[in-house]
Amino acid sequence: MSMKIMHNGAAAQSLITLGNNNSRLNKALAKISSGMKINSAGDGAAEYAISERMRVQIRGLGQDVQNAQTGQNILRTAEGAAQSTIDILKTLKEKAINAANDHNTDLDRATIQKEVDELIDQIDHNANVSYNGKTLLNGQLPMIQIVCTDGLSGKQAAIVKGMYSEWMDLCLGLIEDSYGLSFDEAGTTIDTITVSFSDEPDSSALAYVSYTANSAGEATSLSLVVNMHYYDNFNTGDLNGDAGGGAGYLDRVLAHEMTHAAMAANINYFGDLPKYIVEGSAEYMHGIDDFRYGTILNYAMQSQYSNVSGVLNGTYDEGASAYAVGYSVLHYLTKTAAAATGNSQLQVMQDFINYLDNATGSAQANYDGALAACSGGLYGSEAALRQAYLNDLQSYGGTGTASAKAFLENYCGIYMDNEDTGSISGSDVGGSETKTAESIVPEQGPISSWTLPPEASTYYEDYGLTVIWPDSYMKDVGLLKLQIGTKAGQAMNILFGDLRAEALGIRYTDRSTVQVNPIENAEAAIALFDDALEVALGEQTTMGAAIARLDYTISNLTVMGENVQLSESTIRDADMAKEMVEYTKHNVLSQAAQSMLAQANQDISSVLSLLQ
Repeated sequence: MSMKIMHNGAAAQSLITLGNNNSRLNKALAKISSGMKINSAGDGAAEYAISERMRVQIRGLGQDVQNAQTGQNILRTAEGAAQSTIDILKTLKEKAINAANDHNTDLDRATIQKEVDELIDQIDHNANVSYNGKTLLNGQLPMIQIVCTDGLSGKQAAIVKGMYSEWMDLCLGLIEDSYGLSFDEAGTTIDTITVSFSDEPDSSALAYVSYTANSAGEATSLSLVVNMHYYDNFNTGDLNGDAGGGAGYLDRVLAHEMTHAAMAANINYFGDLPKYIVEGSAEYMHGIDDFRYGTILNYAMQSQYSNVSGVLNGTYDEGASAYAVGYSVLHYLTKTAAAATGNSQLQVMQDFINYLDNATGSAQANYDGALAACSGGLYGSEAALRQAYLNDLQSYGGTGTASAKAFLENYCGIYMDNEDTGSISGSDVGGSETKTAESIVPEQGPISSWTLPPEASTYYEDYGLTVIWPDSYMKDVGLLKLQIGTKAGQAMNILFGDLRAEALGIRYTDRSTVQVNPIENAEAAIALFDDALEVALGEQTTMGAAIARLDYTISNLTVMGENVQLSESTIRDADMAKEMVEYTKHNVLSQAAQSMLAQANQDISSVLSLLQ
């Protein structure tokens, strides 16, 4: 065995082992003293990163809970003011009912008016309620538009749902397939239509399209009005929109009216065309053999020759005459022109509409040219078509129903007693499918899936049309955001309506208030206070729903925070029993290494015995 003094290998090895043992001992000591097995990235880089992200999430969730609780406090503050306003409105209605009673004199009502004015002033004061300097109910918060079913009756809301979910899209598709018209083709002058509701008992129109035009005959605005006078019995559970009361299906009415809209947007001087062509074109779109059965038969009899002639020359317009005669004449045109040209009746009608779409002359010149173009010259003008129709009507013979049906069938291709309605796309006109009243606009349903539009307008990309829904469908509300998530965008919007007297409709822009004097004003005031109560109650209900939602939000955030905390604990917390075993082991090993190092150093001193 050799003896060396320059290098003590045993001592060096013992020193290395001692260093390793001390390092492990220090780590075990750090884990025991901190209670965590991951104290730095050196203890496990991946685990450390995951744990730190979880700690960030835990702290964020804790703040989210505080934010949600703050939101509840804000809502309760606003709800208290809304309740006060509701109480005031109850009193105001009571005052109006009192003023409407004829035992009061005008002097009495003047006294009541003073009370009304003071109470309305208090409503404005309530609307200025604030939280941390932010006023909540006076329209001063940042405003956004939201869906507002409160502004629509149940029937109106159901109609808007039907339009948005199926009817509008299907009607636009029917019009494009049948007449080749849409709102995104070259030459279209307007691509927006506004929908509204009215109640017009003196009008016979179930719905109607209005438009304005410039000096060049180009449409510059379009509106669709649904006359709710005829929809008191509207069946909200019917796919086709059964109007009840003999008014037929609303989807067919919309197909008719949107035909007017598409023609107005594409055909210059559309409104100057003869009424029987304007209405006949729309009726031909969906077919009216069933809906105007009696009227069509009546105007197909010889006895009605003079009236039919009057419809065609514009001197007779009685009831639905222009609709029925125009429908029959266009059937006559397409049937006879199809025989002359070899085209289908659908193609004849498309050629007719296409010519009107592209013509730039006057309405009469355009109409004459369209007739010549679609008939291959069979009819060179309106006068020629009119005379041919009247000649066949007069010469066919007979004045009874059977003769009328035979005339319609042989000369117009209108089969009154079969299932097909006579639509341009139906089997009577050469289509492959029989179009019934229910299948003309082919809804899919179910109605339970129909929804209100999420925004104030909807763009139908396939047809280039923007539909602006009724004003009362949307409302402006104040927006206050609550950050209740740990990521950007995870916010809850708290919406506050405007509860000032002016917004409630009981104060006017000139700062005057609802009047209860004289007695006629008192009667009108009762209805105004009822409307204001509905608005205020709606806002209070919305606040209550938001408070309830935040209860669930807080519960969810709390549970989430607890679960993330437990997950982070699994990654980072030390198992103290295990770490004590490790500490004891490394402590013993460190002491052993120290002893061995001392022994190794002692062994080299034996070299001195050789020097004695």
